[in-house]
Amino acid sequence: MLSSARAIALLALIAAMPVGPASAGWLDWSGDRTGIRTETGQRQTTITVERGHTLGKILAEHGVSSSESARVVEAMKDLVDPKRLQIGDTVVLTLSNASGQVRLFALHVDFRPDVSLTMVRGKDGTFHAASTGPRPTLAVETLTGSVSKSLRPSLLESGLPPMLADEVMKALNYDPTLPKRIKSGTGYRVVYERLGIAADRKPGDKLRLRYAELIIGTTPHVFYSYTPPTQPTKPVDENAKPIQTIKFMNPIEGGKVNSPFGMRLHPVLRKMKMHRGVDFPAPQGTPIYAAADGIVEDVGWRGNFGNYIRLGHDERHATAYGHLDGFAPGIAEGERVTQGQLIGYVGRTGLATGNHLYWEVLVDNKHVDPMKVRLVEAIALDMSGAKKSQRAKNIPARGSRSS
Repeated sequence: MLSSARAIALLALIAAMPVGPASAGWLDWSGDRTGIRTETGQRQTTITVERGHTLGKILAEHGVSSSESARVVEAMKDLVDPKRLQIGDTVVLTLSNASGQVRLFALHVDFRPDVSLTMVRGKDGTFHAASTGPRPTLAVETLTGSVSKSLRPSLLESGLPPMLADEVMKALNYDPTLPKRIKSGTGYRVVYERLGIAADRKPGDKLRLRYAELIIGTTPHVFYSYTPPTQPTKPVDENAKPIQTIKFMNPIEGGKVNSPFGMRLHPVLRKMKMHRGVDFPAPQGTPIYAAADGIVEDVGWRGNFGNYIRLGHDERHATAYGHLDGFAPGIAEGERVTQGQLIGYVGRTGLATGNHLYWEVLVDNKHVDPMKVRLVEAIALDMSGAKKSQRAKNIPARGSRSS
């Protein structure tokens, strides 16, 4: 289970964010429970329902005309059955007495145990529902379990609502270090908010994800749900970094990989080595394009990589291009490039058996499969006291060996 001080601090930050009906954009129950304010010439009367009371009788006892009473009851029928009124329920009438005639301005009824209704007269004289439903409460719920056959069905089987299960799967899918298949027995933990009636969970309850954790071996894969001001909710990791990858374009037009990411028998060294990138075979001189916007971090001859270019795209992401025949004009260290810009040409310089482009993608200075990098929008997170991290430059030294 995650225990780093930074992760605990981040969870505390998110837990301290404004929560509840108003901040979540849900129904605001602050203030008077009826939501009705009396105006000059109006009076408010509260009645506790007794034996023999009907809504019509209560209105009549307080001087409301039968025609007006009928309009109120008719307007109410689409939302709640007036006949469910029972002993002990509460009725609040807001009345005016203009020119000696009683006029109903608003009606609020608490139907026990779980429904409330407020009707308010509009300017056109008709009655409209101002609010319906019970007074909601906010609860923070935690679900733990382990994977049986696959993750999502296991989440559902343990009681996690489908909407939240989908959010967990989507956020974890952005983690380039997460195994493609989650093994049986892998533990998980999910923390989420529920806004509804505590004693009666319903499909209509409002749900919001806070945190999810998946333990692969002894390594936790986690994300937190964070809502920046005026922005939609997005995932961040335990270091307060946005979970972010970039949509890379293919660096060669129409190129197809003939040597994928992973362990392989090296074609020159004739021994098993980790292939930390992918190979695109192409004729000598084929144009190579920047896979995304970035800055040239390194360019030149780099041993077995031959002619080499490395582009930094942001604090977390970089791409590298090896075995180039040559560089495009203007490609120099520190220069800015845009996605799709010509940066070089395919060759077989360095340790290579034929003309091809060797392409790497690095996330947080770790090599990942370039063909599996996914897209998620970046966010800015200001976490007081958190240390800023900077990606170290992992540029091949002159004379280094290509994989």
